[in-house]
Amino acid sequence: MLKKNFTLPIGTIYFLALGYSYHGGSYIWILVASLIILAIFIIKVKVNKIRIAQIILITLIIATLRGAYCFYSYQSAIKYTGEYVGEVEVVKIMDKAFLGDLKALSNQKVLFYYEEATLKPGDNIWVESGYLKLPQEELNEGGFSYQDYLRNKNIYYLLEIKKSHIKESKRNLDYYLHQYKSWYLEKLKLYIGENTKYIKSIFLGDDSDLSDEDTEHWRNLGVSHLQAVSGAQVGVIIDLIMLLYILVPGKNKVKAIFFILLLFIYGYITSSPSVWRTITFYLINLIVIKNNIEADETSQIIFSGGLLSFINPGLLFNIAFQLSFVVSLGVILYKEKIAFNKKKIIKVLVSGFIALLFTWPILSYWFQTTPLLTVVTTPLIAPIVQLIIFIAGIYFLFPFFIELLSPLNYILNFIIDILNHSISILNHLPILLIHYSNFTVLTIITYYSVLIFYEYLGKIRNKVIIIIFLLIQMVIPEILIHGQNYVEVDFINVGQGDSILIITNKPRKVILIDGGKSYKELNYGEKEIIPFLRRKGIDTIDMVVSTHSDVDHKGGLDAVIKAMNCLNIIIPPEKLDIDNEYLEWRNEYGNKIKEIEKNMMIKIGQVEIQVIAPDGAAEVMDNNETSIVLNLKYGESEILLTGDCSLSILEELVNNNKKIDIIKAPHHGSIKSYKEGIYSNLGARCVVFSVGKNSYGHPGSKIIEDLDSEQIKYYRTDQQKDIKIKLYKNKFIIEGQEYENDV
Repeated sequence: MLKKNFTLPIGTIYFLALGYSYHGGSYIWILVASLIILAIFIIKVKVNKIRIAQIILITLIIATLRGAYCFYSYQSAIKYTGEYVGEVEVVKIMDKAFLGDLKALSNQKVLFYYEEATLKPGDNIWVESGYLKLPQEELNEGGFSYQDYLRNKNIYYLLEIKKSHIKESKRNLDYYLHQYKSWYLEKLKLYIGENTKYIKSIFLGDDSDLSDEDTEHWRNLGVSHLQAVSGAQVGVIIDLIMLLYILVPGKNKVKAIFFILLLFIYGYITSSPSVWRTITFYLINLIVIKNNIEADETSQIIFSGGLLSFINPGLLFNIAFQLSFVVSLGVILYKEKIAFNKKKIIKVLVSGFIALLFTWPILSYWFQTTPLLTVVTTPLIAPIVQLIIFIAGIYFLFPFFIELLSPLNYILNFIIDILNHSISILNHLPILLIHYSNFTVLTIITYYSVLIFYEYLGKIRNKVIIIIFLLIQMVIPEILIHGQNYVEVDFINVGQGDSILIITNKPRKVILIDGGKSYKELNYGEKEIIPFLRRKGIDTIDMVVSTHSDVDHKGGLDAVIKAMNCLNIIIPPEKLDIDNEYLEWRNEYGNKIKEIEKNMMIKIGQVEIQVIAPDGAAEVMDNNETSIVLNLKYGESEILLTGDCSLSILEELVNNNKKIDIIKAPHHGSIKSYKEGIYSNLGARCVVFSVGKNSYGHPGSKIIEDLDSEQIKYYRTDQQKDIKIKLYKNKFIIEGQEYENDV
């Protein structure tokens, strides 16, 4: 196969070139990928070297030009931020928001909210006063970027509408498809009730009605791909359409065009990358068979993925597309090993194991965890989901059956109830997760190279060498992290709030101070801190400190404590908890709760932590007066972690001749917790502001001016994302800048 088929290595180079030119990455990775993928291939296979070089060069040029065109189109599009007056046409409803075309900006896509009236696709809105802004970038290195997420869907802007009216309504294709979809779901809801939300998710790809608990339970079992429309489920739709193709009389060509049109409509309604990947593969397969073209399944799947990514390079960064593509490729490459087993149950388990092998790097890269149970749960749950899809598909094509075949509604409800109970029961089993956070682009390329070319490596010796090379790449980062003799302090960017992570090595201990805010649908503990910890390979926290009960400090900690194994939870003394904000924690976490008093010393790992405040005997006027203040010492370096403490705490330290290298500015840089010269009097060499967009004027301009004049270096999470500090015995490094300490 390999001697005749150059699709895999050349296709991989194409995807890498297209992806990195689209996102403006370093082109050196294309060269690295080419060398790794082609090394074994060219060594082991006799080929026409000139011919292969020509094909690779053409592939790189095509992919790079297409990616560069998209990249520069994006760069030119995002220049038009600011006030917007003009027409916006509604294209699609997207999970409580609307997708529109900006008519004044050459139909650039925009996401917006509109509360004045119910909108439908085809509505034209005249915006009398509006503001265009870019979606938020990642807050912390390696974190979620809403800007990239929307960009990969070709959506560049968010529109804040201040004054507008509906200008006109058009009855276009988007309108009729939306009306039919809404009518179908409403009709279905009359007969199967709340279970309609599962049909909406697994058949139409819209999970907006699912609860967080629904999503978490499916994710724990490694079957979240079945909760949306996946490639395997599209196969059921194709089978249903093929059945109709056979049963319905008429000319074959007319029927073929009609049923292919149905497939395209289904793909358009779901907007799922895995659906389009499956449809494209199916149509290419039809063309190959009808025209007797020599092309194996590997070539067909590479070509289908390449065609879709050429149309929209953003698909390469879509998780659903990545998972769908690599699983399909894995099943095709290893189908002989799957077919080799005689027993059906063994075939199913082998298929599940291959799917796990091929999805592990992607899941670990994006989520830092991979559920092992997917090997068993996917084969168990997939047939139930496919049966639901089949019935939902019949109803979608023939909606009058919903009323005529009423017994089928009871069966559908029963099947969905069984599915829910199965998911719930399986969630009570030990959830085995692989926690791994050190996959890099190079490691992923090497990993897939081994999986794809393993059978063609030749002698056992060659296989062993390649596998050892892969293991070295995967293990060395872990060894380096755990082997370093320093203390790491990360000021996590949680907007206008606080969250500080401290990691010691030899022994490895983890301390988390505060968790940012939680309000409306935004929980920084869930959205930023937990992923940040996962990327560090952390699932156990030795000590959680909640400095005080303000929502921008305590709000996100609930989610963290529930998701992580937290051994100790530090809170202010009960007598200072004037609003009983910690009462629920005391009841729920019992002996994990620890209260601290002023001047207490805590030794954890390699660090010493002195409790500077609060004073339990003091009179409490507001929450900020209860704020826990800690002084962390390692070697010759000290960091003052202030929470939202008052100026009097800093003045007391000055009076005691305390000298501190790094100070976390109290209350996000509030002028109320500051007076001129206070930081220089404490001997501060660096000040960190944990701050986000706010209306309070934090950090105060006077503070910034004074720090500049005193030549004290300062860092801001709103400008530099997460602030990284490494404490050594005789020095510390903050954001790459080294500071020596006098011994």
